Amino acid sequence: MLLGIAGTWLATPLLNQFVFTWPVRPFIALRMIAQCHQWSKSGNGACRNISSRLALLLFASSILLYAAACKHFYIVSGWGFLIGTAPALPILLRETRAIRSGARSTRPLIAIIIAFTVYFWSVAAFLPWQSGVRFD
Repeated sequence: MLLGIAGTWLATPLLNQFVFTWPVRPFIALRMIAQCHQWSKSGNGACRNISSRLALLLFASSILLYAAACKHFYIVSGWGFLIGTAPALPILLRETRAIRSGARSTRPLIAIIIAFTVYFWSVAAFLPWQSGVRFD
């Protein structure tokens, strides 16, 4: 998560162009939610409840911090990044289920790449619509 935030300041001077890596942070938090969801299915009742609530609390705090940082630094996305969680979450849940069942192939990695692509581009499609930008 820290690399998602620090990546902007690290990559921009190296590449001599602006590189916006912040969308990685909420995606990683979403993936952690999916992993905790699968992990909590295997624990006992008390452990399941605690881990599920802790994961949700971490996700919510991550989202709130991300939104506050976007507002502070005048970054356009605002709350629009939440749009990407709905289409990406089913892909991540399927990926974590495959890992939990013992899949050792490259399919989980491909699923993560697909989930991030869906997450990123659904946000990218939503932001111009939200802002009223027209492409004529």
